[in-house]
Amino acid sequence: MAGATTRRFEEIPPAIRSRCVEVACRQLTPGEVPVNAAAKISAELQREAVDVNQRSAANGREAVNPIQLATGLVLTASSKTTSAAMME
Repeated sequence: MAGATTRRFEEIPPAIRSRCVEVACRQLTPGEVPVNAAAKISAELQREAVDVNQRSAANGREAVNPIQLATGLVLTASSKTTSAAMME
C-alpha cells in the first residue's frame, strides 16, 4: 500500500501507520516552485517573473499554471524568456 498526505504523521490512524514507512519531504519554498516548474518544461524565467508568481500564487498549483500559460506566450512570441509582463 502506498499513500501520500499533507497531514501530520500523528493524525494518521495507528492501524495505517503500523503498515507504512514514513518518508518526509521538505516543503518547497515559494521561490522554488516557479523555478522548478520552469526548469521541467525548459523555460527561462526572469527574476521579476518569479516575483510576480510568488505574489500571486497561494499554492503550488496556482504557481505552476501561470508558468505553463506564460510559456505558451513565449513560444508564440518567438521569445526565449518569460517576462514579468507575461506572468501578469
